[in-house]
Amino acid sequence: MSVPIDAKESYLKAAATRAAGLPGNANAWLRQLRERARERFAETGFPTTRDETWRYTSLAGLTRHVFASPAPDVGAVSQKTLQATAFDLHAHRMVFVGGHFQAALSNPPNGGGVVFAGSLADAMARAPEQLQGYLGEVGTPDIGAMAALNTAFLGDGAFLRLATNTVVEQPIHVIHLAAPNAMTTSRTLIVVEGGGRATIIEHFVGLDGSAYFC
Repeated sequence: MSVPIDAKESYLKAAATRAAGLPGNANAWLRQLRERARERFAETGFPTTRDETWRYTSLAGLTRHVFASPAPDVGAVSQKTLQATAFDLHAHRMVFVGGHFQAALSNPPNGGGVVFAGSLADAMARAPEQLQGYLGEVGTPDIGAMAALNTAFLGDGAFLRLATNTVVEQPIHVIHLAAPNAMTTSRTLIVVEGGGRATIIEHFVGLDGSAYFC
């Protein structure tokens, strides 16, 4: 007799096990943000159609399968593979594979009033003061279970910060290539000071057509 899958408990266990190795864990405010998120998801579990916000969206399929988390290392992705899966845009590019920033495939904006453009994990490790006061203020885990689950695993994603009156003329194309049968919990944080402007395009795609959870 098969044992029913408990996706909620599986993800909670994985998040707790992974917590100490997440970027920026030395910062108390980041640890507390993730801990609060785990507690929130433990309280709520996955939303169901009995929740008003999710009344017309069933997540039953997600709860019948536990996706690998953290996503396994899928190895290097070639420019050819990237071109086959992503729109060919004349744009700056920030590429993530399995939730991890790929510097070799990316050409984020730089110079001028671009304070930071790149990996959120890198910012957590090297410049966490740029994130405090912003990360978690929008999409706080208190607003819902899915935001809480994302925050519990928060490790990498795109971070863009523009100084006052900075305008990035070319669009910024943020591409998320998902690892097969895995859960990725990327976060995109954009901080634009007064008078600043940028166009952001986010694109989510699976590498080989397999199911994934993002």
